[in-house]
Amino acid sequence: MREFLADAAHQLRTPLTSLQTEIELAMLEPHDQRVDPLLERLRQRVVRSARLAQQLLSPAAAKAVSATPTAAAADLGADVSRLSDQ
Repeated sequence: MREFLADAAHQLRTPLTSLQTEIELAMLEPHDQRVDPLLERLRQRVVRSARLAQQLLSPAAAKAVSATPTAAAADLGADVSRLSDQ
């Protein structure tokens, strides 16, 4: 489950990050200034989409991690005592 979530996060973030980069590069190139508001709205929507994807995947990832079995805590003192009694 953890691998699936990591892959899903990557699959969502990578194209959004690429799109954001392309928009920001377009804003730096010489262009008709009348498209600036459009480019900024697009950039903001891409940033918001990336943030939403992260927020959606974060609780699921945390839940998957907490559901993963962990090693039980060891009582080393008891183990040493038991071994020394033998």
